[in-house]
Amino acid sequence: MQLEKVPRENSNDYNPVWMGDTVYFISDRNGANTLFSYDTRTKAVKQLIDNKGLDLKSIDAGPGGIVYEQFGGIYVYDLASGKTRRVEMHLAGDLPATRPHWEKAGDKIQNAAISPTGTRAVLKRAEIFLRCRRKRVTFGT
Repeated sequence: MQLEKVPRENSNDYNPVWMGDTVYFISDRNGANTLFSYDTRTKAVKQLIDNKGLDLKSIDAGPGGIVYEQFGGIYVYDLASGKTRRVEMHLAGDLPATRPHWEKAGDKIQNAAISPTGTRAVLKRAEIFLRCRRKRVTFGT
């Protein structure tokens, strides 16, 4: 086994992943931590993403791409095209109290106001403001 060092000058390089003849890694050699590659055949280091913003935190390799995290977002760098796309994610917690629901609040309302047209109402219950959109708003039993 032979040890080969990636060429560098006063930079922090970390989180390497190997795909084929190329090592991909995060480096701060041009400012913010961004994605670089090192070709073991040509010995060339190349910056893959133009990052003028927030640091990349981690990377991992998958079929045809490098996945990385930047400021809470997950992105995929496509090796064939050299383009990055954001992975859309929507997480829903299993929190019944935060789900939309009906609640009897007539005896808990402290203040109320209706818009001039009567199409909107604002209700104050303790420190929580509820906004209702209805064509007809009625109060009472």
